[in-house]
Amino acid sequence: TEYVKGRYGWQVRLSWSSDAGVNQLRFTTVTQVCQAIYPRLTVDGSDVTYRAGRRAVVAVLPDFGLPESRVSAFEETSMRSGNVVYRGRSEKKRRAYETTNNKPGAVVFRIESPSRLTEVRAAVRYQLRVPPPKEHDYHLDVSTDNGKTWRTFANADIPDDNEFSSGWLSGTAKINSDVETALVRFNMYAGGHRTGLIDAQLYGIYETPSNQTVTVEYGWRESNRLKHHKEMVPGDILERTFRVGTGSSIRDEFIRLIAD
Repeated sequence: TEYVKGRYGWQVRLSWSSDAGVNQLRFTTVTQVCQAIYPRLTVDGSDVTYRAGRRAVVAVLPDFGLPESRVSAFEETSMRSGNVVYRGRSEKKRRAYETTNNKPGAVVFRIESPSRLTEVRAAVRYQLRVPPPKEHDYHLDVSTDNGKTWRTFANADIPDDNEFSSGWLSGTAKINSDVETALVRFNMYAGGHRTGLIDAQLYGIYETPSNQTVTVEYGWRESNRLKHHKEMVPGDILERTFRVGTGSSIRDEFIRLIAD
């Protein structure tokens, strides 16, 4: 559990010996949000409006357990600054990348989508001295022209009394160009000390030609009886309003979005 806390995904390790192996494998991921977040039903009938934005997500979750020869799968290695080396992560190595001197360093990751990007999101975890140096600089840049120009979209705000040996930096950048590839650069400077990158997660939001057909299911209780309402929304519908026949006294149980 400790290895996967704070992640947007999950990890599974399979081990075997001799001639054993895997012939077939399938995973089903179920996600859940706090019940205080999802839309509430109202008494005496609820009007629900469903909207879809024709968006999908491509995730770039670098595997820092790979050898140097394979990091080009997620990193634009030619743009890595000369004072940064790849170490890879393991049980004995915390930092995936490290600076070799006390100067600023940078690592560039690549996000590729099947259609036009509309947004880029990124989160990185970096090494930090305690107490933090006065002249530190950790920030994220995005480029949509293969590194010719860059735009900063996140800066680390580290308090002077920070007592943690690492920090998280995250941000979102809108993409206004008609591109399917974006570069995200992580810049790190520890005020004259060596530093490093521990982890990185990147996501590209892109347009889809159509949505999936979705079944929206509400569950609630009336007089301690569980009731349901299912509404099938075709993929070509961007907005639909429907009515859920609730009574005068209800208690929410769940909302399910089931994509075909």
